[in-house]
Amino acid sequence: DSSGDFSNGSSFQCYPRNCSSESTIANGMTNLTGGQFSVNQTINYTCHDGYHDVVSGRVSIVKCGVNGEPSRLTPSCVDIDECASRSHTCPEQASCSNTIGSYN
Repeated sequence: DSSGDFSNGSSFQCYPRNCSSESTIANGMTNLTGGQFSVNQTINYTCHDGYHDVVSGRVSIVKCGVNGEPSRLTPSCVDIDECASRSHTCPEQASCSNTIGSYN
C-alpha cells in the first residue's frame, strides 16, 4: 500500500536515482556541490577563457534524466586555436602563434 507496508507485514523503501557525472573537469569548472547529481537536477559546466567544449561551446548544461542517465557525456574543455579561428586581435601584418589557453 502507499504507506510502504505489504499485507504480509514486510516493508519497502524508495531511494532516488542519481546520475553519475564528473564534479570537476580539466580547464573548466562546474556548479555541482555535495557530490549528488539527482533526477531532474542540472549541472552547468563552464570552460575557462581560451577553452571550449567541442559540442556546445563555452557553457554546457547536463540534466539528470528520470532514468538515472545524464542528458549527455561530461563535457571536455579543449584549447581554442585563436589563430586558426581568426578570433585573435593580432594586427594584420603580425604573425599569430597559438598557445595553450591563449595566443601570442
